[in-house]
Amino acid sequence: IVILGMTFFALGKMKFILFPKENVEIILIKAEFDPAIRATQTREKIKPIETIIQSLPKDELVSYSIKIGVQQTDPDDPLSRYGEQLAIITVFLTPEVERKRFAKDIVDSIEPELK
Repeated sequence: IVILGMTFFALGKMKFILFPKENVEIILIKAEFDPAIRATQTREKIKPIETIIQSLPKDELVSYSIKIGVQQTDPDDPLSRYGEQLAIITVFLTPEVERKRFAKDIVDSIEPELK
């Protein structure tokens, strides 16, 4: 009982953050279009988003990857979706200590252009 009580006391004093807002180096952008379009059309619709990503400062952007026809964060993602109208863009940022803005600030700066 003493151990159980100490455990609850410790848990009450600990700060728990499920998804940290700092030290983010990857941004995922998911896109979904009309189910009737083909993969080549999806690629064309993604080009403006790609231009926005390319406009990020070189000291913030390492690289990016575009996948057409799938939305998944990793090969074992149980929420994976497939279809020619789907796309996901993975944006790789420089480490937070090497850039002036947090990932949240970067997302906030490009989000209005993505809509």
